[in-house]
Amino acid sequence: MPRRMSLDNITSGRIERPYRLLVYGPPGVGKSTFAADMPSPVFIPVETGSDELDVARLPQPRDWSELMEAVHVLNVGDHSFRTVVIDTIDHLERLVWSEVCRSCKVDSIEDIPFSKGYTHALELFQRLGAGLDALRDRKGMHIVLLGHAVTVTVQNPEGADYSKYTLKMHKSAAAFWKE
Repeated sequence: MPRRMSLDNITSGRIERPYRLLVYGPPGVGKSTFAADMPSPVFIPVETGSDELDVARLPQPRDWSELMEAVHVLNVGDHSFRTVVIDTIDHLERLVWSEVCRSCKVDSIEDIPFSKGYTHALELFQRLGAGLDALRDRKGMHIVLLGHAVTVTVQNPEGADYSKYTLKMHKSAAAFWKE
């Protein structure tokens, strides 16, 4: 039965929930080191950025299904980890694109007409996001996504153009993770 809204349902105060962080920056700035200092972290090392750190890590996923299996294992397994770290989300995009190409039977994501390949990729990222949200909601885990940044020039219609850092991913995927 649906809950009825009324003024009796109003609450106030801060709601404590695990963090959901997206940290991106240039290579070597210390993103992995920062994540290693989170509470009881376990890394899903999509690349080798954490190799020099003394941290717990799952095996490096070789494809999309292995990445999702890692998230599933954390969701259903009995463990004491309090933070999951994906290092890095932009390298993960390569696994996503490979999965899209495999499932659509094409050589390149660009071979899918009307940019639909990126739409398929976004659907996979949304599935991953749901799995990570489950870790946060069911297991009380913090979620830390690490990524590389690139510099882009912004054309300013009211003055001089300027440069800014942005996440090194396709624009729709970057927008999803930033949100």
